[in-house]
Amino acid sequence: MDNIKNRQFYIKKIKKLFELIDSDDSENANKELDELKKDYEIIEDDLFGVLVRIESFLLKSENISLNDIKSEFNSVLNN
Repeated sequence: MDNIKNRQFYIKKIKKLFELIDSDDSENANKELDELKKDYEIIEDDLFGVLVRIESFLLKSENISLNDIKSEFNSVLNN
């Protein structure tokens, strides 16, 4: 998979993860997150950073809102 296709693939997966969280499907969101984290060597650093923030949100280990993470994700997409 070339870099652009690879990045687009993970962007779609992260968007799906947001949809799962928005629908209060935390069980499947956690499963999806775990699958994505297995690809840490492939995922670009900025996208992996978003995954780390999502994990913190799901674990409630950091006081951050989902909207803050979505804003961060949009910033990553615009750069």
